[in-house]
Amino acid sequence: MADRLATPILDNSRCGDLRYHAVLDTAQYPDYPRRTLPRRHPTVRRRQDVDDLKTLLRLSRITKETFESTESSCKDNNFETSTARTAELRDAWVKDDWRKHEEYIDSNPQFTAVSKTEDDKPLKVHFAALFSQKKDAVPIIMNHGWPGCFLESYATDMHRYHIIVPSLPGYAFSDAPPLDRDFSIDDVAFVFNRLMEGLGFGTGYVAQGGDIGSFVTNALAANHPACKIIHLNFRFFPGTPTISDKSSSGAEATPAQETPAAEPQDPLLSLQMCG
Repeated sequence: MADRLATPILDNSRCGDLRYHAVLDTAQYPDYPRRTLPRRHPTVRRRQDVDDLKTLLRLSRITKETFESTESSCKDNNFETSTARTAELRDAWVKDDWRKHEEYIDSNPQFTAVSKTEDDKPLKVHFAALFSQKKDAVPIIMNHGWPGCFLESYATDMHRYHIIVPSLPGYAFSDAPPLDRDFSIDDVAFVFNRLMEGLGFGTGYVAQGGDIGSFVTNALAANHPACKIIHLNFRFFPGTPTISDKSSSGAEATPAQETPAAEPQDPLLSLQMCG
Protein backbone atom coordinates (compact mmCIF):
# COMPACT_ATOMS: atom_id res chain seq x y z
CA MET A 1 0.00 0.00 0.00
CA ALA A 2 2.83 2.39 0.86
CA ASP A 3 3.87 2.93 -2.76
CA ARG A 4 0.39 4.28 -3.53
CA LEU A 5 0.28 6.77 -0.67
CA ALA A 6 0.80 10.40 -1.49
CA THR A 7 3.18 12.80 0.19
CA PRO A 8 1.43 15.77 1.85
CA ILE A 9 -0.03 18.15 -0.72
CA LEU A 10 -2.49 20.80 0.41
CA ASP A 11 -5.72 20.51 -1.54
CA ASN A 12 -7.76 23.50 -0.43
CA SER A 13 -10.68 22.49 -2.63
CA ARG A 14 -11.19 19.49 -0.34
CA CYS A 15 -10.03 20.65 3.05
CA GLY A 16 -10.14 24.42 3.09
CA ASP A 17 -7.50 26.77 4.40
CA LEU A 18 -4.76 25.23 6.54
CA ARG A 19 -3.91 27.64 9.32
CA TYR A 20 -0.72 27.10 11.29
CA HIS A 21 -0.42 27.73 15.02
CA ALA A 22 3.04 28.98 14.12
CA VAL A 23 4.37 30.78 11.07
CA LEU A 24 5.82 28.05 8.85
CA ASP A 25 7.11 28.02 5.29
CA THR A 26 4.54 26.00 3.35
CA ALA A 27 7.19 25.15 0.74
CA GLN A 28 8.90 23.09 3.45
CA TYR A 29 5.61 21.58 4.62
CA PRO A 30 6.44 17.89 3.97
CA ASP A 31 9.74 17.95 5.86
CA TYR A 32 9.42 20.74 8.42
CA PRO A 33 9.11 18.44 11.48
CA ARG A 34 12.88 17.88 11.44
CA ARG A 35 13.54 21.59 11.55
CA THR A 36 13.61 23.95 14.50
CA LEU A 37 10.18 25.49 14.86
CA PRO A 38 9.53 29.09 15.90
CA ARG A 39 7.94 29.57 19.28
CA ARG A 40 4.16 29.64 19.22
CA HIS A 41 1.78 32.01 20.85
CA PRO A 42 0.38 30.80 24.20
CA THR A 43 -2.40 28.25 23.87
CA VAL A 44 -4.57 30.19 26.33
CA ARG A 45 -4.35 33.78 25.20
CA ARG A 46 -6.46 35.23 27.99
CA ARG A 47 -4.82 35.05 31.40
CA GLN A 48 -8.22 35.78 32.91
CA ASP A 49 -9.41 32.27 32.03
CA VAL A 50 -6.78 30.66 34.24
CA ASP A 51 -7.22 33.23 37.01
CA ASP A 52 -10.99 32.70 37.07
CA LEU A 53 -10.57 28.93 37.33
CA LYS A 54 -8.17 29.24 40.26
CA THR A 55 -10.52 31.70 41.99
CA LEU A 56 -13.44 29.28 41.65
CA LEU A 57 -11.26 26.48 43.03
CA ARG A 58 -10.17 28.55 46.02
CA LEU A 59 -13.79 29.52 46.78
CA SER A 60 -15.09 25.97 46.43
CA ARG A 61 -16.21 24.46 49.71
CA ILE A 62 -15.09 21.06 50.86
CA THR A 63 -17.84 19.32 52.84
CA LYS A 64 -17.31 18.47 56.49
CA GLU A 65 -15.84 15.08 57.14
CA THR A 66 -18.31 12.33 57.99
CA PHE A 67 -17.85 8.66 58.83
CA GLU A 68 -18.46 7.77 55.19
CA SER A 69 -15.87 10.26 53.94
CA THR A 70 -12.96 9.36 56.22
CA GLU A 71 -9.92 7.77 54.64
CA SER A 72 -10.43 4.47 56.46
CA SER A 73 -14.13 4.19 55.57
CA CYS A 74 -13.52 4.95 51.93
CA LYS A 75 -10.79 2.31 51.81
CA ASP A 76 -12.67 -0.38 53.75
CA ASN A 77 -16.22 0.19 52.51
CA ASN A 78 -15.68 1.49 48.99
CA PHE A 79 -17.29 4.86 49.77
CA GLU A 80 -15.38 6.46 46.89
CA THR A 81 -13.45 9.74 47.43
CA SER A 82 -12.67 10.87 50.97
CA THR A 83 -12.91 14.46 52.20
CA ALA A 84 -9.14 14.61 52.60
CA ARG A 85 -8.55 13.36 49.06
CA THR A 86 -11.05 15.87 47.65
CA ALA A 87 -9.22 18.71 49.41
CA GLU A 88 -5.90 17.37 48.15
CA LEU A 89 -7.12 17.35 44.55
CA ARG A 90 -8.55 20.87 44.89
CA ASP A 91 -5.27 22.21 46.32
CA ALA A 92 -3.27 20.52 43.56
CA TRP A 93 -5.33 22.36 40.94
CA VAL A 94 -4.86 25.67 42.76
CA LYS A 95 -1.08 25.23 42.88
CA ASP A 96 -0.74 23.84 39.37
CA ASP A 97 1.28 25.94 36.93
CA TRP A 98 -0.74 25.86 33.71
CA ARG A 99 2.00 27.71 31.84
CA LYS A 100 4.31 24.68 32.06
CA HIS A 101 1.65 22.50 30.44
CA GLU A 102 1.03 25.23 27.90
CA GLU A 103 4.70 25.40 26.94
CA TYR A 104 4.80 21.64 26.42
CA ILE A 105 1.65 21.67 24.29
CA ASP A 106 2.98 24.55 22.22
CA SER A 107 6.30 22.76 21.65
CA ASN A 108 4.48 20.32 19.34
CA PRO A 109 3.64 21.22 15.72
CA GLN A 110 -0.08 21.98 15.65
CA PHE A 111 -2.48 23.15 12.99
CA THR A 112 -6.09 23.96 12.37
CA ALA A 113 -7.76 23.07 9.08
CA VAL A 114 -11.24 24.02 7.94
CA SER A 115 -12.83 20.73 6.96
CA LYS A 116 -16.41 20.19 5.74
CA THR A 117 -19.35 18.30 7.21
CA GLU A 118 -21.52 16.01 5.10
CA ASP A 119 -23.96 18.88 4.53
CA ASP A 120 -21.05 21.01 3.26
CA LYS A 121 -20.71 23.27 6.29
CA PRO A 122 -17.25 24.32 7.51
CA LEU A 123 -15.89 22.83 10.73
CA LYS A 124 -12.47 23.77 12.02
CA VAL A 125 -10.36 20.78 13.11
CA HIS A 126 -7.36 21.15 15.37
CA PHE A 127 -4.62 18.56 15.00
CA ALA A 128 -1.00 17.89 15.82
CA ALA A 129 1.11 16.45 13.04
CA LEU A 130 4.54 15.19 12.09
CA PHE A 131 5.24 14.62 8.42
CA SER A 132 7.99 12.28 7.33
CA GLN A 133 10.54 13.08 4.63
CA LYS A 134 10.19 9.56 3.23
CA LYS A 135 8.24 9.53 -0.03
CA ASP A 136 6.68 6.17 0.82
CA ALA A 137 5.74 7.14 4.38
CA VAL A 138 2.38 5.77 5.49
CA PRO A 139 -0.11 8.39 6.72
CA ILE A 140 -1.79 7.46 10.01
CA ILE A 141 -4.68 9.31 11.63
CA MET A 142 -4.89 8.59 15.37
CA ASN A 143 -8.23 9.30 17.06
CA HIS A 144 -8.34 9.97 20.79
CA GLY A 145 -11.13 9.06 23.18
CA TRP A 146 -12.99 10.51 26.14
CA PRO A 147 -11.71 11.62 28.53
CA GLY A 148 -8.61 12.34 26.54
CA CYS A 149 -6.98 14.64 24.02
CA PHE A 150 -4.65 14.69 21.04
CA LEU A 151 -1.54 14.45 23.25
CA GLU A 152 -2.32 10.80 24.05
CA SER A 153 -1.16 9.55 20.67
CA TYR A 154 1.46 12.10 19.74
CA ALA A 155 5.04 10.86 19.29
CA THR A 156 8.04 12.65 17.81
CA ASP A 157 10.11 9.61 16.81
CA MET A 158 7.92 8.01 14.11
CA HIS A 159 9.77 9.31 11.06
CA ARG A 160 8.57 6.47 8.82
CA TYR A 161 5.01 7.73 9.05
CA HIS A 162 2.98 10.86 8.57
CA ILE A 163 1.29 11.19 11.96
CA ILE A 164 -1.96 13.18 12.13
CA VAL A 165 -3.63 13.42 15.54
CA PRO A 166 -6.83 15.48 15.39
CA SER A 167 -8.94 16.76 18.26
CA LEU A 168 -12.53 15.52 18.15
CA PRO A 169 -15.12 18.23 17.40
CA GLY A 170 -15.64 20.16 20.63
CA TYR A 171 -12.25 19.15 22.07
CA ALA A 172 -9.15 21.33 22.44
CA PHE A 173 -9.21 23.87 19.60
CA SER A 174 -11.58 22.09 17.19
CA ASP A 175 -14.96 23.66 16.55
CA ALA A 176 -17.91 22.29 18.50
CA PRO A 177 -20.50 20.22 16.60
CA PRO A 178 -23.32 22.23 14.96
CA LEU A 179 -26.38 23.16 17.01
CA ASP A 180 -28.95 22.78 14.25
CA ARG A 181 -28.76 18.99 13.84
CA ASP A 182 -27.56 15.77 15.42
CA PHE A 183 -23.86 15.11 14.94
CA SER A 184 -22.91 11.44 15.10
CA ILE A 185 -19.79 9.29 14.95
CA ASP A 186 -20.33 8.98 11.18
CA ASP A 187 -20.30 12.78 10.92
CA VAL A 188 -16.99 12.97 12.78
CA ALA A 189 -15.54 10.33 10.47
CA PHE A 190 -16.74 12.28 7.42
CA VAL A 191 -14.98 15.43 8.66
CA PHE A 192 -11.77 13.56 9.46
CA ASN A 193 -11.76 11.81 6.09
CA ARG A 194 -12.10 15.19 4.37
CA LEU A 195 -9.20 16.38 6.50
CA MET A 196 -7.02 13.49 5.34
CA GLU A 197 -8.04 14.04 1.72
CA GLY A 198 -7.22 17.72 2.03
CA LEU A 199 -3.76 16.85 3.36
CA GLY A 200 -3.14 14.81 0.22
CA PHE A 201 -3.84 11.33 1.57
CA GLY A 202 -6.95 10.55 -0.45
CA THR A 203 -5.28 7.55 -2.12
CA GLY A 204 -4.93 5.70 1.16
CA TYR A 205 -4.26 6.05 4.87
CA VAL A 206 -4.27 4.03 8.09
CA ALA A 207 -6.47 4.87 11.10
CA GLN A 208 -6.07 4.04 14.77
CA GLY A 209 -8.41 4.77 17.65
CA GLY A 210 -9.15 4.06 21.29
CA ASP A 211 -12.28 4.61 23.38
CA ILE A 212 -14.61 6.95 21.45
CA GLY A 213 -11.86 7.26 18.86
CA SER A 214 -12.26 3.56 18.08
CA PHE A 215 -15.80 4.22 16.88
CA VAL A 216 -14.59 7.07 14.67
CA THR A 217 -11.87 4.81 13.29
CA ASN A 218 -14.37 2.02 12.62
CA ALA A 219 -16.64 4.49 10.78
CA LEU A 220 -13.70 5.64 8.65
CA ALA A 221 -13.10 2.06 7.51
CA ALA A 222 -16.79 1.30 6.98
CA ASN A 223 -17.70 4.43 5.04
CA HIS A 224 -14.56 5.81 3.39
CA PRO A 225 -12.54 3.73 0.88
CA ALA A 226 -9.42 5.82 1.42
CA CYS A 227 -9.10 4.29 4.90
CA LYS A 228 -7.30 1.04 4.08
CA ILE A 229 -6.29 -0.37 7.48
CA ILE A 230 -7.52 0.22 11.03
CA HIS A 231 -6.32 -0.65 14.52
CA LEU A 232 -8.72 -0.48 17.49
CA ASN A 233 -7.71 -0.30 21.15
CA PHE A 234 -11.30 -0.58 22.32
CA ARG A 235 -14.30 -2.32 20.88
CA PHE A 236 -17.63 -3.65 22.05
CA PHE A 237 -20.68 -4.84 20.18
CA PRO A 238 -23.89 -3.14 21.34
CA GLY A 239 -27.35 -4.46 20.55
CA THR A 240 -29.18 -7.75 20.99
CA PRO A 241 -28.09 -10.66 18.80
CA THR A 242 -30.69 -12.38 16.67
CA ILE A 243 -31.98 -15.86 17.46
CA SER A 244 -30.41 -18.53 15.28
CA ASP A 245 -32.33 -20.44 12.63
CA LYS A 246 -32.89 -23.22 15.15
CA SER A 247 -35.13 -22.63 18.18
CA SER A 248 -34.18 -23.99 21.62
CA SER A 249 -36.23 -27.13 20.88
CA GLY A 250 -34.30 -27.78 17.69
CA ALA A 251 -37.18 -26.86 15.40
CA GLU A 252 -36.92 -24.18 12.75
CA ALA A 253 -37.67 -20.76 14.22
CA THR A 254 -40.79 -19.03 12.93
CA PRO A 255 -40.79 -15.34 11.98
CA ALA A 256 -42.64 -14.58 15.23
CA GLN A 257 -39.82 -16.18 17.23
CA GLU A 258 -37.07 -14.23 15.55
CA THR A 259 -35.74 -11.28 17.54
CA PRO A 260 -34.49 -8.37 15.46
CA ALA A 261 -31.15 -6.88 16.41
CA ALA A 262 -31.43 -3.71 18.47
CA GLU A 263 -30.25 -0.53 16.83
CA PRO A 264 -26.86 0.29 18.40
CA GLN A 265 -26.75 3.58 20.26
CA ASP A 266 -24.33 6.17 19.02
CA PRO A 267 -21.58 6.39 21.68
CA LEU A 268 -21.51 10.18 21.39
CA LEU A 269 -25.08 10.34 22.74
CA SER A 270 -24.09 9.47 26.31
CA LEU A 271 -21.34 12.10 26.21
CA GLN A 272 -23.77 14.74 24.98
CA MET A 273 -26.22 13.84 27.76
CA CYS A 274 -23.62 14.06 30.54
CA GLY A 275 -21.82 17.07 29.06
